[in-house]
Amino acid sequence: FRRKHPTVAEYCEKWLLMQSAKVSSATMKGYTSDMRNYIIKPLGDMYMEEVTADDIRLALVPVSKKSASVYKSVNILYKSIFAAAKESKVIQDNPTIYLSGKNGGVPQKEKNPLTDDQVERLLDAIRGLPPYVFVMLGLYAGLRREEILALQWDSVFLDEAAPYLTVCRAWHT
Repeated sequence: FRRKHPTVAEYCEKWLLMQSAKVSSATMKGYTSDMRNYIIKPLGDMYMEEVTADDIRLALVPVSKKSASVYKSVNILYKSIFAAAKESKVIQDNPTIYLSGKNGGVPQKEKNPLTDDQVERLLDAIRGLPPYVFVMLGLYAGLRREEILALQWDSVFLDEAAPYLTVCRAWHT
């Protein structure tokens, strides 16, 4: 009975396990956190086939007070989980087909770049200190904070013809 009629919590755990072979550990950590807080907490005790579109919309109300990126990622999680359940014939109808992740959450505030004067003051303040080179690279290459923090010397290529940076990883807190 449990195999044919899992609860949302049981199916979510199974779905996470299936994803663990395809995604990084950082992505899994994000999936797990979002799933526990915004999917399992409100709907975990319901059977998968009992969940309606209205149940999901109600569960998304608290998420809509979070950032737009959190809202979008939780929305994608709902869609992915219920699409996988339909594909596996755990449910007959997918209650997420009419969900839209476009207009939800609190929009992120616009961040203004540093002015030329602020850049000069920053560089003057750290001149001669160990992070100077990395700050210079970050400022002039337009890197984000996470990219600067993940920058290592194996990311810097100083070919005489065309020096360049590659940042293939980012540091997350």
